Amino acid sequence: MNEPRPAPISDVDEDFRVVLPLDFAAFHKLHSAAYERYAYARLGSHTDAAEAVDEAFAQMALNWPGVLSQPNTEAYAFAIVRNRVRDELRSRTRRPIVVDTTVFEAVAFHLTQDPIADLEAQIAVRQALTLLPDRQQDVILLRFYAGFSTKEVAELMGVSSATVSSHRRAATRRLRAILGPDLPATEMKGD
Repeated sequence: MNEPRPAPISDVDEDFRVVLPLDFAAFHKLHSAAYERYAYARLGSHTDAAEAVDEAFAQMALNWPGVLSQPNTEAYAFAIVRNRVRDELRSRTRRPIVVDTTVFEAVAFHLTQDPIADLEAQIAVRQALTLLPDRQQDVILLRFYAGFSTKEVAELMGVSSATVSSHRRAATRRLRAILGPDLPATEMKGD
């Protein structure tokens, strides 16, 4: 008896080739690098950030028409990325990276007359960030740790620049209440 033979790999590849819509490919190209910068600010690992963003885009690809049907595509897509990053943090069974990236930043980029005091201040700010509401955390991380302008943060999150500025001001007030005079004055200034 002749048993059926599996198809050669090259034939299988052609049968399962996925063609993504051009608007999805354009959206990916436009936003993936920014999403990775955000994910890195949260996760502290380029590899983990890339994986989280890839998984978020895979989730979007599976329901791309549903993503496009949302009233605010950018806000919806950013929420998917934010949730995927949070899932990654939960899977680590620990809070967001605070010390690891802060130590590197302090040593590599902020050598001053008192690097220990700078390190302590940065750690305190990062820890205080975890006490902010999610939107305020996102604005501060995108604006000051990932280096986006207010306008870029607004576009990425799918909100107005005024909303971003409002969240930044509220976050700064809250951080000042938590940290008192330890909040670096130049750390949270707007555009």
